Amino acid sequence: MIKTEAEVPAIMRQSRQLAESGAWDEAIELLTEANRQVEDGRLETRLVRYRHIAFDELQLPQPSAHWSQPVPDHFADTKLVPEVQAADLSVEVVRSAIKHHGSLIVRGLFKSDACKVMRDSIDEAFAASEAVAGQKEFEPTPWFTHFVQQRRLGYVFGGAERYFVTFGAGVLAVDSPRALFRFIECLKDAGFDRFLHDYFGERPALSAKKSTLRRTPPDAKAGWHQDGGYFRAEVRALNLWAAFSPCGKDAPSIDMFTIPFDHIVKQGGPGIDDTAVAIETAESYGKENIQRLQFEEGDGLLFDEMALHQTGADASMTQTRYAMEMWFFASSMFPREQVPLYL
Repeated sequence: MIKTEAEVPAIMRQSRQLAESGAWDEAIELLTEANRQVEDGRLETRLVRYRHIAFDELQLPQPSAHWSQPVPDHFADTKLVPEVQAADLSVEVVRSAIKHHGSLIVRGLFKSDACKVMRDSIDEAFAASEAVAGQKEFEPTPWFTHFVQQRRLGYVFGGAERYFVTFGAGVLAVDSPRALFRFIECLKDAGFDRFLHDYFGERPALSAKKSTLRRTPPDAKAGWHQDGGYFRAEVRALNLWAAFSPCGKDAPSIDMFTIPFDHIVKQGGPGIDDTAVAIETAESYGKENIQRLQFEEGDGLLFDEMALHQTGADASMTQTRYAMEMWFFASSMFPREQVPLYL
């Protein structure tokens, strides 16, 4: 399609013309295909912007009726978090695991070369972020540039979100256009974009606030929480937590309750955030129901907003964890304070 950076301005003009005519999907596909040929920060940054704007420009679908249908327990013989191979991933399997056990491990979701690409991308994003830390103005790069929301529509996004994520050893994916592009390509290569469409029964959207590149050190702090405590609305959600390096033994992983929750448990307490869950509260649901998960590179974990979990770390760990988490929602029920981008 294109062979050199000199052709990028023409692609940019063409994509703008498509967007101005309301052909947002065509504009996104044009930019995507061009960037596959020649990675360019101008293309990647515009892709982030167009994915965000398109959410409010395109007509939202009606919620799918299949969501509330009952599903049997396909993992009734296990008291641990269920596991499947990526080849066996299906809507029925995921709905069953989350409904009856709270989450599902998907082994081998991403190939080894994709994991290396993402580890390198995470390192680049962290280096670019750290190079401008504390600066109000800086020269944007493909690896780090501040995402700008549609202010006229009331979206709130900025310093508070970046501070929270940086404190948790992360970089917001929307602030790293190249890393975000590469991860979305990984999703497509794994067929996960098609799975999400089938899972929700409609087009999925991702959260700008809760899609994060993570490089978690062995001394990471843990804290129990349910992400539904942040959404403040009825949602249809699915989180993909992707491991790009082995974790759970020498590197931090996730401690996950192996039972489902259908409500938000009591939050807050002495010395913790209002959306966090006290250790005593979490353990009141049974220490025997807590599992420290172990992953190889390329494995994924799927769970919804009710799953009670925390970073799984202890003093014996010596390695850094590379991972990515991305929260997806049925676009018809997207919690707008999470700031949407179409996948």
